[in-house]
Amino acid sequence: MRNKKKLILIAIATILLVLIITNPTTSRFKEYLNSKGIKTESYTYYSYLYDDNQREERKIRINITYGRENNYFIFSFFNWDNSKKYFGILGNFYELNE
Repeated sequence: MRNKKKLILIAIATILLVLIITNPTTSRFKEYLNSKGIKTESYTYYSYLYDDNQREERKIRINITYGRENNYFIFSFFNWDNSKKYFGILGNFYELNE
């Protein structure tokens, strides 16, 4: 009976250790977004308005934010540009539909 309890505790501890070690990081999340073709860097673009033969140039800055919202050590929640949420576990990311 004692060996069975020890074996169960060792199995649970091993599973928790694997989950903790493979909990995704913010840098891994950035790599994941880049691999999907999703922008992770802020950027600037120019918009031109034409009015009565006058050209007006506007510089528009787009700030992209991403990162870990919550870290529960065995899994984490991430967000991209405050519009998409992701669940990270075992080194993988899953988009959450809201």
